[in-house]
Amino acid sequence: MGGPTAGNNCRGTVSMNVTRPKIVSLEHTDAARSKLLVVDWNVGNRCNYRCSYCPKYLHDGTLWQQDAAQAHRFVDAVSEWSSGTGRQVHFQWTGGEPTLWEPLQSSASRAVNLGHTVGIISNATRPRAWWERLGPVWREVTLTYHIEYSDYDKFVSVLNFLTAFCSVHVNFTMLPDRFEETRHIAVRLTEEHRDVTATLKPLLVSFKNELYPYEDEQLDTLKTYRFSTRTAAKQDRTCSRMRVAYEDGTQNTVEASRMVATRANRFLGFSCAAGIELLVVHGNGDLFRANCREGGNLGNICGTFSLPEGPIAICTRHACSCLVDIAVTKRRVEN
Repeated sequence: MGGPTAGNNCRGTVSMNVTRPKIVSLEHTDAARSKLLVVDWNVGNRCNYRCSYCPKYLHDGTLWQQDAAQAHRFVDAVSEWSSGTGRQVHFQWTGGEPTLWEPLQSSASRAVNLGHTVGIISNATRPRAWWERLGPVWREVTLTYHIEYSDYDKFVSVLNFLTAFCSVHVNFTMLPDRFEETRHIAVRLTEEHRDVTATLKPLLVSFKNELYPYEDEQLDTLKTYRFSTRTAAKQDRTCSRMRVAYEDGTQNTVEASRMVATRANRFLGFSCAAGIELLVVHGNGDLFRANCREGGNLGNICGTFSLPEGPIAICTRHACSCLVDIAVTKRRVEN
């Protein structure tokens, strides 16, 4: 197995380069996760970063119309709908940079008051004092370390506050030409903070289906690298590891990001529980079962919308590129 290692911070795994039989199903390692509805909610495309790998349409601020009244109405609708399904709901806000969205605090508090859990995906540039004002509302937080912009000390200051009361995961975006620099920062952070989980996140060109042109060693690292910080208390992440079953009866446990790196994220002809385990709000307010838009548009939370009556019967996409879409129960229907 090739690729750089970092002492005890990397342990051996089965090589992902071995040809495996066809996947027949993808399920959560935690059975309770399959009974959870995750609402992956993009509040718009305003961001204070301009990362080179991020397309302009994801950060130029042209989509920023979701207001507090619309957000509260959607939270209420999902809460009422879920009460008839017996599912718990976890609202997860993203962007853009969701901490710039003014209705965030009131929407998160409303969801919690209705008995749901909340999370956020952030670049952690809001100062620690901002997070302290919001208080311990979060169940889990994903912080993304962007090598072109993130300030290590400020990033860690926010992380230290959050780990006192919630589950924290850190994604390190892996630019090929700054790969080793980013990996060394990831090693340092995870060695200094044993109570977080972390991922070396492969980048897709224009955030679509094509991987960046990684060198073979870099790809091997993305496929096999393991941090030793994972603890039992941190295994309740909504985008957790998945159990893959193959047609020969064997099974494997993998992370969604690793399925992207190994190009195992192909589920054409599978049934998909998006719409049951997942709802997605796009930055313009459009509502779908998943980020891939399979199953069609369900309306817009800024106007009229309907909540789905069922999951995706047959996936027609050749690749599943979004990590939150991958982390949904799937079963092969067509050979």
